[in-house]
Amino acid sequence: MAVTPEEFREKFYRYLVSILNTPGKIQRARQNFHSSDDTKRFMHKESFGIQHWKDEDALNLTAAVAEAHALTMEYYQREPVEITQKYNQKFLNTLISELASPIHADEPLKLLVEEIKTRMRVTNTQPSLINNYTLLGGGAALLVLGVAALASSGSNTPKI
Repeated sequence: MAVTPEEFREKFYRYLVSILNTPGKIQRARQNFHSSDDTKRFMHKESFGIQHWKDEDALNLTAAVAEAHALTMEYYQREPVEITQKYNQKFLNTLISELASPIHADEPLKLLVEEIKTRMRVTNTQPSLINNYTLLGGGAALLVLGVAALASSGSNTPKI
């Protein structure tokens, strides 16, 4: 079964939060993301709508997004490329700017992580039809077993 946009986003969020919460992972992401000292080349301030962020924070976010993106794509490498590329473009083009652009703070990455965690909690607490159908199916199965037990416990011997 193909990955859904929600599953893809959730996996991406988890990777991004993990990277942003761990200084060693941010440094490794920066090393993986760019190999020269020309850091301005690797900052996506305009595309993420974070021109008001400090260069260091913008570079950390850009590197973390690139690393989370790479890990997410690697995780879903067996999925159809068309699907993952479609989700990928949507998230990189809109999701990051929607999350990061409104943040005006001294430590924007901390606020960004909190916003992502909030969105993850909201997604995880929404009721699922699958869970409702599972409960309904379980109840129906118990009812059938109960009826079968009652039917089999009745006396089948002829009355004299």
